[in-house]
Amino acid sequence: GMKQRLALARALVHDPDLLFLDEPTAGLDPAATHQLHNTVREMSRSRGRTVVLCTHNLVEAQALSDRVAVLGEGRLLALGTPSELARRMAPRLEVSIEVDPAQKEAAVRAIGSDNGLSVVAERGGTVRVTGIVRDAVPALAARLIGAGVALYRLDPHEPSLTDAYFALQQGRHGERGDGGTP
Repeated sequence: GMKQRLALARALVHDPDLLFLDEPTAGLDPAATHQLHNTVREMSRSRGRTVVLCTHNLVEAQALSDRVAVLGEGRLLALGTPSELARRMAPRLEVSIEVDPAQKEAAVRAIGSDNGLSVVAERGGTVRVTGIVRDAVPALAARLIGAGVALYRLDPHEPSLTDAYFALQQGRHGERGDGGTP
């Protein structure tokens, strides 16, 4: 961790216009990682510097990056903002719905399993729907309300950069999703 900190300090001391960071948080403790993230944000957003971050940490890439390039076997697989890539590569959402617990089964029946949806009744008044496209969420809410279900909360979980990465890998390697050759 100390060698990593020293390397970062040496890279930052000259306040470069362009900075390449390769796995910059490898070996850093959480406090140092947080400090590095703040430094990268400040350099790129406040000072207008360009930071190229090479990382396998997709959560970090999503949090710090304005644009992401996904590479595979030396080729560019996808390019865009983290949210663009997530929506393009993993267009189906998971939606958590909170209803009156007494109406949970009515909600499951109203939603149905058409269009490839998976519906699971969970604890209390929560129903989880997976496989829904973003544009179908308002119709889902209307269907529940039309069935007389008391809808307290509808929380769509947007796909992440990690979801996009796995969708890309699945597309490249077939349905196995294990990264191996089909």
